[in-house]
Amino acid sequence: MSIKTGTSVGNGSRRSVSIGWKPEVVICIPDAPKMVGVKMHDLWAGRTNVLGASNSYADGATFTEDGFTVSQSPKWNDEGITYHHLAISRSAALKMALAGSQGNAIASRVIKFDDSTINLAAVIAKRDSTRDGVLQVGSSTTALLGGTALTEPGAISNLTTGQCTVSASGYVNEYDAAQELGEGIDFIGLESGANFATATYTGSGANRAVSLGFQPKAVIVAKISGTLQAAWIKTDTMSASGAKQMSAAAGIVASGISFDTDGLQLTAGSALNVSGANYVVIAFRDHTEAPIAAPAVKKSGKKAILLSARGTTSWINCGTDSSLVIDGAMSMEWMGGIEPTTRANASVMMWRGAGTAVSALQQSLFMGAIGWVGLAGNWSGPIMAVGCSDRMDFATSSTNILNPFRTGLIPDYGNLIHWIATHDGSGGWMLYRNGQLVRQRALDLVAINGQPNIDGQTSHRMVLGAAYNAGAPVQMSRQRVSLARLYNRALTPSEVASRFARAGLSSSEADVTSGLVEEWDAINASGSTLPATVSIANNGAIVGGSIVNL
Repeated sequence: MSIKTGTSVGNGSRRSVSIGWKPEVVICIPDAPKMVGVKMHDLWAGRTNVLGASNSYADGATFTEDGFTVSQSPKWNDEGITYHHLAISRSAALKMALAGSQGNAIASRVIKFDDSTINLAAVIAKRDSTRDGVLQVGSSTTALLGGTALTEPGAISNLTTGQCTVSASGYVNEYDAAQELGEGIDFIGLESGANFATATYTGSGANRAVSLGFQPKAVIVAKISGTLQAAWIKTDTMSASGAKQMSAAAGIVASGISFDTDGLQLTAGSALNVSGANYVVIAFRDHTEAPIAAPAVKKSGKKAILLSARGTTSWINCGTDSSLVIDGAMSMEWMGGIEPTTRANASVMMWRGAGTAVSALQQSLFMGAIGWVGLAGNWSGPIMAVGCSDRMDFATSSTNILNPFRTGLIPDYGNLIHWIATHDGSGGWMLYRNGQLVRQRALDLVAINGQPNIDGQTSHRMVLGAAYNAGAPVQMSRQRVSLARLYNRALTPSEVASRFARAGLSSSEADVTSGLVEEWDAINASGSTLPATVSIANNGAIVGGSIVNL
């Protein structure tokens, strides 16, 4: 992991902060009575969050290849305020993994991280709401960071290889039954090693040391017993004894904590050293290493169907053959690039269904970015969504209508992306981007108003690049369609990785063909036809599109 601390001074207008590489996580610590902020690329709807008990917001930070930029948000850029930052990216020397989920309020739910080999030593989690952030260190009691309470016992447990378990707690696994929506929760997982350590200790009320095995560059310390107190964060850019609480109670204050070559030194009167109180610590070592770049699709040798949309009727009509009926576990694969559209429209990547009104489209299969104004919660977007049921309605959350899995991910518009969505047949969704798991949801949809998890229908029309309603394409958007596949089973994580390697990176490893229902590959397109690989009955008729080299 590459770690960088630093400071910058707010100016009240947009500014950039250079750290020399693109971070995956940035924690922003204002020297003022403001919340400690946190930014990850895939936070819900591109927003920025805090680690304390406050809501996410749209005007925070965005990542660049050289660091990050901040907007006019007073939480990140109030004029004249000094902001300390801790920037992190995974690297070879220490593992970090991320996870994003939508809650289901069911106890003992397993959360899988995007690196299945990481040996989790600590996990930070934050719900997209005013709920407190949480910290789990090993098997200790789960700590709350913002001071609403000291702990949430059992919220996160069973830290193991590539996964942890969450309880039904709203801090880590909330479900909104009224909107039929799993609330977004983001997780950061860390592995112990030469550059990251955890510790637990009991305050003595006398001068004492806490051994970490190295001189830290930044630490988070959370109290898990005794009187109520928000967690503390300290970086090496702060004064010798300075630290900041995660709440908005104060800025950086002298707190009786300092760093030495082996860890921490705590004074007798430190709020982090109350006699008899128990504490947990996570610590980052001063370390610089080339970050591991996120995987990206190689364009060379690939083709796509360019659908221009924007006032032009453009779509790919793959017909209504019954061979495409999938009524059980399934996987959807799509590779291409979409361009942003308005919040009142969707960027439909692949779709199968029928309908008599846009507000009541019957869809047995959907993948795309949605942002209908009528949706509860008008987030920035559109945001990626997937679904499979003949009773999904994207315009309302009315009774007996299932909403799709709205992932909260804003696609990287204009970039060529490989997506795979898998469904286990009983409510469990996994969404992968360029071979990496980025979102997960587990709901027993059968129990919600008696509707089916998957309900493939005969006579439904298969479409790429649009939806279909009353005999005509609708919700068309400008995009490049390079590849689409359907499977009648849920691909495993290793199979997803293989598919990305083969389709996205042009590797020669064995293809995944078990359960393949159909494939459309633009490399085979000619004239106005996108041939189907399995059955000519599913050949795609290109309307208003052109074949382009990528």
